[in-house]
Amino acid sequence: MIVIDGGQVIESRLKCGVTDAGGVVVRQLSAALAEVMATRTPVNDYRERLPDGRKTFVVRRWYTE
Repeated sequence: MIVIDGGQVIESRLKCGVTDAGGVVVRQLSAALAEVMATRTPVNDYRERLPDGRKTFVVRRWYTE
């Protein structure tokens, strides 16, 4: 998922092994974050593992001032 402006993201919504199951879409950032936050926990490093086995995600920011 890549943020393209202050309120939208572009992402692949494909499901492995399923035909006609999505594609590349643009949608609201708030909806995308709500979906991710419902099933995953933010961490600072991809290698970080939580003791209870919860799934995680990492936010990275690239921008120039």
